[in-house]
Amino acid sequence: MRHSVLVFICAETAPPKVLLLKRAGERGGWWQPVTGHVEAGEPPMEAARRETWEETGWVPERLVATPWTAYFEYRGQAYRHTVWMALCPRPFVPRLSDEHRESRWVDLTSAESLLHWPDNRDMLRRVIDWFDRRRRTDCGIT
Repeated sequence: MRHSVLVFICAETAPPKVLLLKRAGERGGWWQPVTGHVEAGEPPMEAARRETWEETGWVPERLVATPWTAYFEYRGQAYRHTVWMALCPRPFVPRLSDEHRESRWVDLTSAESLLHWPDNRDMLRRVIDWFDRRRRTDCGIT
C-alpha cells in the first residue's frame, strides 16, 4: 500500500475558501487538493509540507493533522491518504508545478462540485466541519 498525503489549503476567511488545483490533462485533468506520495523514511507532516511547496510554491506555517485517513485503489494500486489542513490568513496566488494547469480559491459548495474523487469530497466536508468546530471552540463560541 502506498502512503500519500492529501492537503486542503484553507484560507481563514468568512466563509472559508479552499484552494483546488486542476491536474494537467495528461495527468487526468481533474480538480483536487494538494496530493502526493510520502517518500521512504519521510515523516508524513514533512511530506505534506514538501508537496504543498512543490505544487503551490507556498510553505505552510500552520499545518494541522486531521483525524482522518482515506483508503482507495487506483489502477490496481492501494493507497492510504493521511489528510492535512494548511491554514493561511487569506488566499494567495499559487505558483503551479507542471502537474497542474489551473488553480481556484472556492467556497465549500463550489469545491464539492469541482472535486473529481468522492473520497476527496467526503474528506473536504469533514475538514471544513472540523475546522469550523475548532474555530468556534477557540473563539469561545458554542
